[in-house]
Amino acid sequence: MHETVSVIIPNYNNGQWLSKAIQSCLDQGVYLKEIIVIDDQSDDDSLAVLNTWKQKTDKLKVFTSPEKGANNARNFGLEQATGLFIQWLDADDQLLPDKFADQLSVFAAHPDIEIVYSDIVQNFYENDQFKRSETRRAGPDQDYLETLLLDHWIANNSYLLKRSAADLGAKLNGWNPETPVHQDTEYFIKLAIAGVTFRYLPGVYSTYSKWSAETVSQLNFQNKVQAKFFLFENFKATIEQSEKVNLHNKKVYLSIINTTLLQLSFYNRALVIKKPFSLFSIRPRIIKTRFKYFVYFQYAVQTLRYWINRVFAL
Repeated sequence: MHETVSVIIPNYNNGQWLSKAIQSCLDQGVYLKEIIVIDDQSDDDSLAVLNTWKQKTDKLKVFTSPEKGANNARNFGLEQATGLFIQWLDADDQLLPDKFADQLSVFAAHPDIEIVYSDIVQNFYENDQFKRSETRRAGPDQDYLETLLLDHWIANNSYLLKRSAADLGAKLNGWNPETPVHQDTEYFIKLAIAGVTFRYLPGVYSTYSKWSAETVSQLNFQNKVQAKFFLFENFKATIEQSEKVNLHNKKVYLSIINTTLLQLSFYNRALVIKKPFSLFSIRPRIIKTRFKYFVYFQYAVQTLRYWINRVFAL
């Protein structure tokens, strides 16, 4: 499996971090085929940094994204990639030694597996200054789609994908440029619903940078809630129509989604669940607010209004 992995790095004004990201890829050794950096029209020293690296290694390929946004850059990067495996990596993150060697060995031992994922280290920064780090465990999980729906997030650099899985993702609209939050979650949930197989490999193999609100523009809370609500509505419709998901698992996944929608509609009263569902189909334990009974009451009011409107529409 020598020279089989394409690393795709979207970049916008991360010149100060790019060298560490690139070096972490080169440190993977003989398994690295290419590093594809898609620059999103940076106006810092990113291009100068990249030009310096291009003189050091022929593994690096640099492109300018034809459309703005990290997700557009990722999709464009996949079109340029030639490797049999795909590694997503953000410009301010790093791969740790032996990631490719160890995760590729899982593919060799289990040919039916299409995506391998592992643990990460989260590095927390405030005003560009490192503050602390913590390990985030990713598994193990018997049902990874259920894990994703329960919002047990792990960074995109945790995963290593067969090219076939990444190509399937592209057919499913790839990295959605219209999704403002939970982009990683959406991408991998789409693949899981489509039947892609995941396997957990214990161990920390990448780092993820978490920036403070002072250095990252943030959506306000209500907008985040709204974006997640519409995202989970789409997941619900996809799972209901899916032929890949059996009836038992559909009930499990839909109960998680219904509970999530219920809670989100409590946080943002303007959000209305389109079609009522039985409260017996939800999972009370995953409702994170202590005002659990107010969530139920609000939903009962929504349901009553729904049926009143249906009756008067007849």
